[in-house]
Amino acid sequence: MRIIQAILASLFVCTVTFFTVKFWGLSQPYSDYKHPFYETSEVLIFKKPQFAQVEQVLMNTNDNIYLDIANTKDQKVVIVATNVDQTIDHTKDVRNKLFAEVEKDVLPLDKFKDQLQKRRIIFNLVENAIAGHLIFTDTVKALGLEKGENFIVTTPYEVLAKSIKELQPTFLYGTSQPEILKLKAMESLGLIEAATMRADVLIYPLTYYKQPFYSETLQSELKRRFKKTIVGPISAAEVDEARKLNPLGIIIQE
Repeated sequence: MRIIQAILASLFVCTVTFFTVKFWGLSQPYSDYKHPFYETSEVLIFKKPQFAQVEQVLMNTNDNIYLDIANTKDQKVVIVATNVDQTIDHTKDVRNKLFAEVEKDVLPLDKFKDQLQKRRIIFNLVENAIAGHLIFTDTVKALGLEKGENFIVTTPYEVLAKSIKELQPTFLYGTSQPEILKLKAMESLGLIEAATMRADVLIYPLTYYKQPFYSETLQSELKRRFKKTIVGPISAAEVDEARKLNPLGIIIQE
């Protein structure tokens, strides 16, 4: 009898805790953040070209672009090549080498200062280098992009994203990998309303461990919080499916 009473008491406490957390999340106020980057009448298309084509796209087009960037040991921000699964090729070890040592394998970001003014950009910081937040913000200022009106900053690393946001709170930020994991974990528990989300824009492909990522529950919660979505990187064959989600943008892997 005592075991049954203990089980019932535990269920009661768990139920009360569940609904307390859920309603706490629902009670949080959110407002629609107005930003020049969001000012568009159609879905924004971002190209993620193969590394060999990055310079050509930047020099010869005004296309919106998704760039994987990292810092060299001598604090130079460079565009780098990534693997098929979006991870950086660590055999190059960019953050621990001088620019002169990897010059043939990267592109200096400052080479495209003028070209970066003419388009919307997603900067994906693929390495969590020492003082990476300071190097990135200094480079942005040197490029004349300090207003942050035409780019989004994203990175897999939560610590790096937080550090940059502390320096530049008015920039737009994409989701880090830990944020994605937290959102999906809380969604699976039925408590997505209480999940914390630092980012302004959720950036992710269509699938999550071979399952649809953008569930109705997730989309409803993002709408409640006035959060934007950018779907990708995805293949050109998936673009029609991505458009059905009515996202702010789509990243096409070329």
